[in-house]
Amino acid sequence: SQTRYKPWPVVADFMAQQGGCVGVDLGCGNGKNIFPWRKSCAAILGLDYSQELAKLARKSHYDVLRGTVAKVPLKDGSVDFCLSIAVLHHLSSKERRVQAVAEMTRILRVGGQMLIFVWAFERERNASVYRHQLTLLDDTGQDVLVPWRTPDGRSENRFYHLFKEGELEALVKEVSELRIVRSGYDRDNYFIIARKQ
Repeated sequence: SQTRYKPWPVVADFMAQQGGCVGVDLGCGNGKNIFPWRKSCAAILGLDYSQELAKLARKSHYDVLRGTVAKVPLKDGSVDFCLSIAVLHHLSSKERRVQAVAEMTRILRVGGQMLIFVWAFERERNASVYRHQLTLLDDTGQDVLVPWRTPDGRSENRFYHLFKEGELEALVKEVSELRIVRSGYDRDNYFIIARKQ
């Protein structure tokens, strides 16, 4: 939580356009991406699998659900926007990643938008991942374990699927109701904004 204290510029730009809307941050962590906009939006929910991070977000007066992006406990068409910042790259198969995008699409109203960020694979684009001692899990080098230091000094491995350029766009295109509004690269990540048709 200590390393996650403010939204990235693309996230801030996206959120600045969501005034008066109802949204959800899927994989909200400590709530850094929704904190500055909680008063300008009609409502923002958080969802995270980590019970401890959800507790931190709740301390900042967020409504936070515990759950996963694979099965979001919200009704069809119930939100105007979805955030998924640094979440999809933790899912271990393409099928699970497509399922998560389809689930985000399900809860969006028609005309609603989603913003997704994932770690980039290309070494020249992602300096932060390659400074770690990675454990490769496949021949492509895209599925890796990244060691993370816990506050008490222990090291734990976290799974990442590193996205090649164009892979995120191809993933979003698997969900027929979505149209890509914008995509790009920012801070070691690929991002995409898509709208539900």
